[in-house]
Amino acid sequence: SLLKVNEDTLNRHGAVSEEVASEMAAGTKILFGTDIGLSVTGIAGPTGGTESKPVGMVCSAVRIGDLTKTYTDMFRGDRETVQLRGASTVLKRLWRLFWNEFYIE
Repeated sequence: SLLKVNEDTLNRHGAVSEEVASEMAAGTKILFGTDIGLSVTGIAGPTGGTESKPVGMVCSAVRIGDLTKTYTDMFRGDRETVQLRGASTVLKRLWRLFWNEFYIE
């Protein structure tokens, strides 16, 4: 609710989805009054996974201005490893997007 994720989006796609990650990134940007918003949502385990959304599934989003990119990854490892990989991956993607799309020499 803090990030203003639409309840209909949650009901249709579930909390671990690119759609929810996208809305979370947009909400983060608004909440903090920034030009960039990041989000990560996933199933870090050790329980909670399903056949369609297994433990280790992580969805993330990077929003820069009006551009939003979403991703789904599968990570192996314990709960802390999945969390760290999800966080570091979204930060690397932010850097790559910023460098490739917005860097001006």
